[in-house]
Amino acid sequence: MVRHVGGRQAGPGGEFGGRGGCVEFGEQPGPGPPDHPGQAVGHGGAGGLPLGGALGALLVAGGGTGSLRLLVALNGVSYVVATALLATWRPAPAAAPAEVAAPAEEAGGYRAVLRDRRYLLLVAVNLTFVFGSMILSMLLAVYLTEGLHREPWVAGSLLVLNGLQVVLTGNLVAGRLERFRPTRVLAAASLLNALAFGGFALVAAAPGWAVLAALYAAVFLYNLAETMATPFREELSVSLADPGLRGRYLAVYQLSWNIGQAVAPALLTLLLGRGPAWPWLFLLVLSLAAVPGLLRLERDR
Repeated sequence: MVRHVGGRQAGPGGEFGGRGGCVEFGEQPGPGPPDHPGQAVGHGGAGGLPLGGALGALLVAGGGTGSLRLLVALNGVSYVVATALLATWRPAPAAAPAEVAAPAEEAGGYRAVLRDRRYLLLVAVNLTFVFGSMILSMLLAVYLTEGLHREPWVAGSLLVLNGLQVVLTGNLVAGRLERFRPTRVLAAASLLNALAFGGFALVAAAPGWAVLAALYAAVFLYNLAETMATPFREELSVSLADPGLRGRYLAVYQLSWNIGQAVAPALLTLLLGRGPAWPWLFLLVLSLAAVPGLLRLERDR
């Protein structure tokens, strides 16, 4: 688990690879009480991305292209280290039932997964979270500098706030929410996201003295939703999968990340071109639409 968190910290490209699979790593048998297997991975990556982005911005601003080249070289070294750690990792042997279930995975194939409407609903719901996760890397800074005509340092400070809040409060929030159903936690996180996106949309109409306070309040709500949703969302993707076809299920679940990361840049940029509030209203509607889907997952048990 520690090795995979380190790999996720190495750079945002690792986000594209397989979030569900690293949750499955956390389910390897071993001594000690059960915990949230996706919690360390999710919070590690979520905290590393904004903090790394803010650090990179400071280096580039202070040293120009020379610092940029150094940053790229160091990032390359971090991937080499992550590869070495993964190459030396030796997971615990799988339990006997998993070996028995392996032939079923070959027999069922992806057709069995695509017939599971409940799991496909989860994939669709997760797509709403994927679009929301894109705002830090491709929307927030442009919105602040071009839409609100604010200084670039404001975007950097919001990224730092995101990283610190996720890292410092992630375990605490997840521990407090353990007694609730994952679907209920995710529904509450979707509502918080909707509230945060609504706040971002309204900032453009706020008086000048209130803009910064409104931005930090919206980011605080967004960060809280992220810390609530991350561990429960990834665990739900594993718990709803057929154990005999888990690899196929998680591959289909990963499509929501691949599709969202491929579509979001063009779609959010197009909406931003129509007006500064449009992408936030789109994300608000997506977040609200996720709530009935999550409650449907609960009823279909």
